[in-house]
Order: sequence, then C-alpha cells, then structure tokens
Amino acid sequence: MTTPRTRRTRRQAAAEKADIDTLNQQRKLEQEASGTQLRALEAEWYELVAKNKAIQAAIAATEHQVAGLQGDQKGGGDDTMQE
Repeated sequence: MTTPRTRRTRRQAAAEKADIDTLNQQRKLEQEASGTQLRALEAEWYELVAKNKAIQAAIAATEHQVAGLQGDQKGGGDDTMQE
C-alpha cells in the first residue's frame, strides 16, 4: 500500500522527468540546427579561402607581369629604332 505522500512524490518525480525530457529534446533540436548552420558556415569559409588564394595568385602574376614591363622600359625602349 502506498501512502498519499509517496504517490505525490512519484507524481512530482514523473513531472520533473517529463520537464527534463522536454528540455533535453529542445537542446537536441537546437544543437542539430546549430550543427547544420556550422557546416554551412564552414563550407562558405573554405570557399572564401579558395577565392582569396586565387586572388593572391592573380595579384602575384599581375605584379610579375608589371615588373617585366617595367624592366622592358628601362632596358632601352623600342628595339626597332636601334640599328
């Protein structure tokens, strides 16, 4: 035979367990949503890093080309005039 106090304690424990289960479910859903967002941000980061590397390579190539052109200008100018 259970006493009213025991039944009340069991009801309270069951209610607290239900609250905890609900909270844990909410946390799980939030973590899954955050994980999805984090993966999307990570993919975007990798794309931007790749773009930055491509831009840096293009800048380096352009700087090399400009340096070559400047060297040609310092080297004597127009070769067709020299004979």
